[in-house]
Amino acid sequence: MFQKEEIGALEAIYGDDWCVDNEKEGLFHVNIEVSDIQIILLLELPPNYPSQSPPIFQLLTSSLRQSDKEDLVNTLKNLYE
Repeated sequence: MFQKEEIGALEAIYGDDWCVDNEKEGLFHVNIEVSDIQIILLLELPPNYPSQSPPIFQLLTSSLRQSDKEDLVNTLKNLYE
């Protein structure tokens, strides 16, 4: 139940940039553009997300330096905690 509410919140936040790849398997992605930088955030939401498990995610971009990408990944991890 909480997961459906969380997915609804993410859909509301990201609007048309929120994409459902396979809802049954919890696979989604978000298209993000910031200052001409294109990022695709791949998300896998485990069945017990968000109450017990964090999302599994991957950032796809060729526009960020590796150190900036690592900083962003760490920020996302900290947000869940």
